[in-house]
Amino acid sequence: MELKRKWAMPNKKTFTIKPIRELIDKWVIESEALDPFPFEYSEDALDYLKRQTPKKYALFDPPYSPRQLKECYNGKGDFDTKASTWSTWKDELSKKILPGGICISFGWSSQGMGKNRGFVIKEILLVAHGGMHNDTICVVEQKVQNTLLEVF
Repeated sequence: MELKRKWAMPNKKTFTIKPIRELIDKWVIESEALDPFPFEYSEDALDYLKRQTPKKYALFDPPYSPRQLKECYNGKGDFDTKASTWSTWKDELSKKILPGGICISFGWSSQGMGKNRGFVIKEILLVAHGGMHNDTICVVEQKVQNTLLEVF
């Protein structure tokens, strides 16, 4: 596993931050990636994921906290700020990534998709933003199996 730290100005459009853009370009063919949280929210992420066919690449850039979820999606449909909401999104997304595929998760935690969903960490990028801004933590994972208990 590779661990890197870079500095960049913050931006609410995560994928426009230079070191994050470079990480995505290194690991993912973005035009072929599942992205349940495009910058301009248009539908519920779970509904979006349920309609998708499995793909090799995914980007998981949800609101990073219950407060962000409420601020971003208030007035745009139903949403739940319980911690289980993020787990539900990850469970559904993990079903839509092909074995051998890559998922890059973004947030204030290095949790990523996790080994219980069949993923192993390949790279972590910490993007410091200075001042009172939290770092953006980017976790690149590869799906090696469908669940922790799967036997080949």
